[in-house]
Amino acid sequence: MEPVGYNYSPNSHLDIDWVDGRLAVGAAFSPNQVGLLKEQGIGAVLDLRAEAADDPDLLRKHGIEFLHLGVPDGEAPDPAQLRRGISWVREQWAQGRRVLVHCQGGLGRSPCFATALLVAEGLPLEEAFERVKSARRPAALTASQWEALRRLALEVPAE
Repeated sequence: MEPVGYNYSPNSHLDIDWVDGRLAVGAAFSPNQVGLLKEQGIGAVLDLRAEAADDPDLLRKHGIEFLHLGVPDGEAPDPAQLRRGISWVREQWAQGRRVLVHCQGGLGRSPCFATALLVAEGLPLEEAFERVKSARRPAALTASQWEALRRLALEVPAE
């Protein structure tokens, strides 16, 4: 599947923001921008779009690991997708890879997943979202995305 709704130039900048030194959140990119991912030190990409998907072979040719979890626009990853995605990101971090989590526009699904990841890492929900939102403005979650995050926060044991 090809990215939809964007006209990319190989020299255009990536629409990504760093939440911390190992996690970036952003929008879709074109195949001719994969080199820019490497320049940013990104070693793994988690694509949350249901409507399109990055080319895993192209990413791997550039030494970038890839996982696709198709989440419809405006929705939240389901519990199985959250578990799989969080586990995969943790594996990438354990290998020293910096991870980009993206959707189409980088406003809903990817900030939702990044928040879930920070909650799973032990941050309270509100603090996790504020950290993501301060990096990625304007992060805007839907009611269903907030509900999924609240359910996840209840499952994560308090430290």
